[in-house]
Order: sequence, then C-alpha cells, then structure tokens
Amino acid sequence: MTEKQMRYFKKKGAMSVIDAVRIAYERMPRKFYGSILVENVLHLTGRYGMYQETALRKMRLLRQRGELDLKCLSAIDSYYRKL
Repeated sequence: MTEKQMRYFKKKGAMSVIDAVRIAYERMPRKFYGSILVENVLHLTGRYGMYQETALRKMRLLRQRGELDLKCLSAIDSYYRKL
C-alpha cells in the first residue's frame, strides 16, 4: 500500500466508522430508523462533522459483505429490520 493510500485509510479518531457501525447495530432494537443508528455512530466516533450518509453507506457495505443481516423496510424513512 502506498503512502497516499495509507493516509486515505487512516482512522481519524479513536474508533473507525465501520467499527462504530458494528457496535451501534448490535445496540439497535429489532426494528430501527437509520437516523438513530447514525446518531450512535457519531457519538461513538466523536466525529460530529461527519456526513450522516457515511454511516449508512458503511452499514450497507457491511450488509453486502454479509457481516450484518438486515432488511430495509422503507428507503424513504430509512427504516430497517434485523433478520
């Protein structure tokens, strides 16, 4: 990995966004709104200036990898259910 790539993947806080999404997901009830998950991720990372879409994008990435088992019930309301 080049130095430029290392700077891109460097954690910007005590906890990475992906790790925070994993922890926040485990704390969520069976059905939850994405906005609540985002608030928990922002609190865990301490990166309050982070775009909210970043946390949701990481959650979808983890779902695609098979690390999270969830279904989107409403894309408009960002409402999810754990499977």
